[in-house]
Amino acid sequence: MASAERPEGKIKDLAYEFDRKRDDETVDRWTGVFNEHSEFFLVYRLPGKDDEKAALRLRYAFKTFDSKTGRQYTPGEIQDLPDEERWLLTTRPLTGDQIQTLLNTAIELHARALEELRASRWWIPIFAAFLAFGGAILGSILAAYLGTKK
Repeated sequence: MASAERPEGKIKDLAYEFDRKRDDETVDRWTGVFNEHSEFFLVYRLPGKDDEKAALRLRYAFKTFDSKTGRQYTPGEIQDLPDEERWLLTTRPLTGDQIQTLLNTAIELHARALEELRASRWWIPIFAAFLAFGGAILGSILAAYLGTKK
């Protein structure tokens, strides 16, 4: 999506491109990924169409590039274009550095999410220690009680 001619595609086609599968489970998984990461992707449906599409948001920042002709328009030239042509404008495909920045951002967000999950489970070792302590006490009491019964 970052380096393709157009920054969007039908989700079912993107799922096939990424996983080489067209089954509903794969399409649903990729739909979830696109929806969960709205900081990177825009999910939408064109009026009168059934297929959901996903687009890379960064490629919609400055829509001044015609991907068919390879021409970069100035803001003044864009104003003079017919609506149909203006609708087809996008941003130039991203450079390697821009793609690397996107990947690093995604990796950092994932690492933070894992760290937050780990931090939310601080109570589990403490609870396990209390259970072990309670089990040891209960075991000692039962041993003493059963020992006096003999």
